[in-house]
Amino acid sequence: MVVDERRENERLEIRLPLQVVASNGELVDFELIDMSSDGLRVKGDALSIFSHDGDGKQVCFELRISAKLAWIEPQEDGTFELGLKLHEK
Repeated sequence: MVVDERRENERLEIRLPLQVVASNGELVDFELIDMSSDGLRVKGDALSIFSHDGDGKQVCFELRISAKLAWIEPQEDGTFELGLKLHEK
């Protein structure tokens, strides 16, 4: 199956280094390739860190992206928006 055939929503190419926290607490380096409103595509070489729940289709992990606060803007509704400058490894 070609990747484009699996896509339901338009994806934005990112190419961002990130870390995945495995269930055992190990930090593993990956690269975020692209993302859409309902999915991510990552690249890495540590497939064994993903634990499968039930039917083997669900994966649970935490993504860490390193960034520096660039700006904060309060909104009229009491929320705020902020800009983050992404760090490279």
